[in-house]
Amino acid sequence: MNYPTLKSIFWDNDLRQETDPDIVELVRCTNGYLNKLVKRKHLSDPEAERIGELTEQLSDVSKAAGFEQGFHFAVKLFTEN
Repeated sequence: MNYPTLKSIFWDNDLRQETDPDIVELVRCTNGYLNKLVKRKHLSDPEAERIGELTEQLSDVSKAAGFEQGFHFAVKLFTEN
């Protein structure tokens, strides 16, 4: 029998939709700087769009890693006590 991985549980249950105020603020700030760079002609629109997409992906991957680390920590607490 194949058991799901913690990553597959995270992604399959769409847990990335959970928001964290710190991550939301970081993404907002990053997008603000990207808009400034586009206005000053230091970045093209497609470049800024791609960086914005990567920022969102980084946010999702960070949430997945936090989920996995939190689960391992919880298991450790249960098994040590």
